[in-house]
Amino acid sequence: MSNPKYYYGTELKWSTEDVELIAEGMDIRLTQEQMVQVLIATFEDNEYIGQMINEEIQKTIEHIKESEKYWSQPTRPAYR
Repeated sequence: MSNPKYYYGTELKWSTEDVELIAEGMDIRLTQEQMVQVLIATFEDNEYIGQMINEEIQKTIEHIKESEKYWSQPTRPAYR
């Protein structure tokens, strides 16, 4: 990561090509301007997407903390 305060990942990028593929699957043709409008409307102030990301961040933090607990436990003798 170039700036440790923010995450920039390719999986968080959508383009008008993505919109075009989805629209074509719905047998709908959109202009370039309409595709841009779809992207803006989809992501602008979308609380649902933000909440989903927040929940995933929380799950990841919990997983890391549980993993740390597991790996920091003293070694136990093996059962015979």
